Amino acid sequence: MSKSSQPTPSPYFSERWLEAQRICQERLNPSEYKILESDFDYAAFEQNLSDVRLKLGSSQPVFLQRSSMESLRMFLTLLAVASGTPPLKTAMVWGLLSLVIEATADFRTIMPETIQMINTLGHDLEILQIYGNSAVKPAEMNDDLISIFVDIIMFWTHLLHFLRRTHKESAVIIRWPKIRQHFEDSSMKIRNRSAELKEKFEALKSSQLEEKLDSLTLQQSGQSASLLAEMDGLKGGIQAALSNALQTKESPISLEECKICRHNIPYPKNSAFLSREAELNEVRKHISKAKSQKSFQSFVLWGTGGVGKTQTALAYVYEQVEDGIEVILWIRCETGLSIAQSFMEVAALLELKGHSESNDDRNRFITLQWLRKTGKCHFPLKPGAKMNILILGIYIEVSWLMVLDNLEDKELAKSCWPIATRGAVLVTSRRSIFGIEPAADGLEIDSFKDADGASILLRLVNKTTYDENEIEAARQLSIELGGHALALAVMAAQIVRRTKTIANFLELYKKHRLRLHREQLGIGTYYTGSLYTCWQTTFEELSPQARKLLGVLAFVAPDEIPEALFQPGSPENMSEHLPEALSFLEDELSFDEAISELSSTSLIKRDPITKRASMHRLIQYEFRNYMTASERSETFLSLARLLFEAFPKCTHGQSLRGEWGACQAYIQHALVTCVRWQEYRFSPTYPGEFITFTTLLANCGWYLREVGSWSENLELMNTAFKVCEDKESLLYAHLCNSYGCMESERGLGEVAIPMMLKCLEIREKLLPSDHIELANIYNNYGNTVEQAYLTPDAFQRASDLHKKGYEIYSKLPLAAQDEVMYIPYLSWARSSRMLGDYKNALEYSRIGREYVIKKFGAGSFFDAVCDEHDGAIWYDQEDLKKAKPYYERAYSIFNALNETHPATSSAYLRLAVIEMHDGKIKNAILMLRKALVMAKLCERSKGDRGETARVTRVLADALRTNGDIEEATKLHKSAEAMRLEIQKNRKFQLPDEKLSYDILVWNQYW
Repeated sequence: MSKSSQPTPSPYFSERWLEAQRICQERLNPSEYKILESDFDYAAFEQNLSDVRLKLGSSQPVFLQRSSMESLRMFLTLLAVASGTPPLKTAMVWGLLSLVIEATADFRTIMPETIQMINTLGHDLEILQIYGNSAVKPAEMNDDLISIFVDIIMFWTHLLHFLRRTHKESAVIIRWPKIRQHFEDSSMKIRNRSAELKEKFEALKSSQLEEKLDSLTLQQSGQSASLLAEMDGLKGGIQAALSNALQTKESPISLEECKICRHNIPYPKNSAFLSREAELNEVRKHISKAKSQKSFQSFVLWGTGGVGKTQTALAYVYEQVEDGIEVILWIRCETGLSIAQSFMEVAALLELKGHSESNDDRNRFITLQWLRKTGKCHFPLKPGAKMNILILGIYIEVSWLMVLDNLEDKELAKSCWPIATRGAVLVTSRRSIFGIEPAADGLEIDSFKDADGASILLRLVNKTTYDENEIEAARQLSIELGGHALALAVMAAQIVRRTKTIANFLELYKKHRLRLHREQLGIGTYYTGSLYTCWQTTFEELSPQARKLLGVLAFVAPDEIPEALFQPGSPENMSEHLPEALSFLEDELSFDEAISELSSTSLIKRDPITKRASMHRLIQYEFRNYMTASERSETFLSLARLLFEAFPKCTHGQSLRGEWGACQAYIQHALVTCVRWQEYRFSPTYPGEFITFTTLLANCGWYLREVGSWSENLELMNTAFKVCEDKESLLYAHLCNSYGCMESERGLGEVAIPMMLKCLEIREKLLPSDHIELANIYNNYGNTVEQAYLTPDAFQRASDLHKKGYEIYSKLPLAAQDEVMYIPYLSWARSSRMLGDYKNALEYSRIGREYVIKKFGAGSFFDAVCDEHDGAIWYDQEDLKKAKPYYERAYSIFNALNETHPATSSAYLRLAVIEMHDGKIKNAILMLRKALVMAKLCERSKGDRGETARVTRVLADALRTNGDIEEATKLHKSAEAMRLEIQKNRKFQLPDEKLSYDILVWNQYW
């Protein structure tokens, strides 16, 4: 091959190679880097490996699999060829791995796992054999190779750097789990990139694209590299890739090249799944294959818990995957928060514009909006762009299936049900009502017949042969279990674990059945036993430590249980954070053995990538009933301590915004503890026993208030008030303050006032006069007075309270002032505006903004609050020209943070009203209709229809101005009905006027 015909690396390729060199230079010392720069090849690596083997001797075998090393050699050769002439020194990887092996030789405990990691690295690259063995090596693929190379360099240099600076083996062992997780993440990235590379390669080998291969120009190769660089630098991956492809002038693009394949299926395919063909046929009748979907379709699988609804749905989902469906969205529907968490995941998966990393309603809104458009991806076309794909308007149709798993609440169903012209929804539920509404049709999943259940048992036990006695015993055990799918799986696991015959296990099972007829769950017509029996034998065989761990798991939410919950604090001080009953968790190996025991007995499932566990709710229920009353109480308190340690702490009323990620991981589990307390009504055995639990709820309540999850917070605070023993304590005062702030923000000032007064009474009694918590309650009480009383005297009283709080804040050290001074200034700005003191209101807002930007940054939520204050100040003075830019900026920030937050709809409402004043009535009506949709989306989290009533009233006025009298009258009547229902408990009924509607929401939005 002549020099001119050698491949020329793209700019992206060259940039990533330089990045790999930079990583090595930064993390390795000069002597180590010199080895990488030398001609260290595979032969030198093998020689070095032999030297290490001699040093360690037979006590520490070092075995690298030949096939794994061949895959790595093939990869490095491919990369060297791709780099052009002269080839780059990709063999530096051998030098790097040699250095790592030398370093781990000093830490014999981790040597075996390090060798396994190297073997795994080779296995991850095996998929590229198809690429290496072919004569066709298109230049477009080279950029993918260098990306894989950089991933390899990043992990192994990080590991070597860690080993070189950590001199004690004990310190290495303590930090090794993080290294292991880092490796698993890196390995997953490499496997994904390799799989993507294989798919690209196989596509290029197809007959259609084979003809194009010879005509690919160097310019097109540069476009491929540019696309990769853009994908690395931008978040809008799907949109960026498709947009770039559609705008290419030079070559047509095929539909196959534009496919979007995104799935968040939470479980692997169940190879043991069988005997549900009739049920699957019913699903197939009602939901078409992906390629033939012409309209929107829905179906529900319902039946008792654990009977196999989810597994049947899972089997159908994998059929759809094999049929080529492009998007599958799996939504966990146990609670509103689990739904929010799932929509957060799928919005990120689809890379939807505006998706949020917090589990708020915005992710649900934008996902449902995307589905409503039936997956139509819109892109502008450049002049001259060529396409040979099916285009309707300018979009690519995407086939999709949404699974709503464990959907039990009809209102939750409505909140996440897509309105679309195509696509499909498959529901699993215990409630047959979903077979009628909202799903089009449904089917009850029943227990297995005797023969089918026996066949499943025999297959799961998985012995080579069975005699007639074993086959009959399987049939009898299936009868005893009522053919219940989950029970069959658990019992089969126990048979295997105990290495018993089915006949022997059947006798063991029969001994326990008569003792355990507690709960009749109605599994089937011909079964009179209890589901509890399915797990009791398993519970009894557990070790004491596994049993204690299972007890805690039985009291939390069933899914997304972070294993980090059981490892609080740092390894050095973990014992200080653990409840006494769970002290064994301090030892990492003991914890791993206990949780592995639970996993191996099918009591829980573990995800090794996310380090999260899940537990079937039926097993949770049965184990809670298996425990004694004293064990339940002890376990509940232990869980409260673990959650208290894990959940971020609210300190002196400061915002938790910087720790929302950690809050999201644990909030659903904290909410479930409230349900468990209500269920069992645990009582303290000594004074103060429930302080930790109460404090946990106080921290959780502050977070839920901040994110606007007011409905969940109402339930949580109700529990907290009942649990708090000392109604004159500072902890009780904190609860009163949290509850009062929440009710004020919901527009219920009269409800909040007694809470604020109680908090003020306790704090003034127990705290010094200059304590920051007194400043907080003066400020919050002032805000509540404004909300409740609506008179000039009340506004002046509020201003005096804000001033009183300011005097305490201003005496704090300067560093502390930077953290809190935005609070009094923004409150003061609001009360001054209400008093008509606009000059001072603007000044207070200006100073408050300076503190906000210093603490939270420009463009933050509170920066937008300042804009809203300034806009309101000019709006009250009827200077709409000055007010409008402030509202526009506030709306822009609020909308970017959360499209469905009350602050967003409020700013948008005010912009619509300004349009009305400017005479742009039709545009204002369109904006108000959108604002009404936003308000309705907030109803569930807010807990009432106050914002909906407010927007409806303004829309009625706009329609009346436009001459639409009939609709205006109807909406006006509807708005009044909503307002009166919310305000029915006020001492004095308010007139039908603007302020009466304004107080339905937080006074910041008036």
